[in-house]
Amino acid sequence: MGARPFCRPARRGGHRGVVVTTVDAAHDRYVVPALKAGCRVVTEKPMTVDAERCARILDTVRETGNPLTVAFNYRFNPVHEKVRVLLADGAIGGSSPCTSSGSSTPGTAPTTSAAGTAGRPTAAA
Repeated sequence: MGARPFCRPARRGGHRGVVVTTVDAAHDRYVVPALKAGCRVVTEKPMTVDAERCARILDTVRETGNPLTVAFNYRFNPVHEKVRVLLADGAIGGSSPCTSSGSSTPGTAPTTSAAGTAGRPTAAA
């Protein structure tokens, strides 16, 4: 499956972008069709896993003129590690799971769900 099935509905709904967060080796299978469908694309670093796939993506960017952004997930921030240690030691309380979803639709607020709220929208801090 490529990007076309999800890119067309996104564009019909007024959205012009696609975020690709699949495994690195599959990024090109979604990035290239999304660019060709006229979408702006954001993907994660690494953009892909080899020179051939990278060339395919970059050729498509040049061919279509559509923007591609490669984002970096800052997983190993020293501050995050310190908070993890403090939580594990019980120094700053505990943690509870939560999920979040956002919308690029103007006027639509994202929802946040924490344990015990059963998906009800909560105020953002």
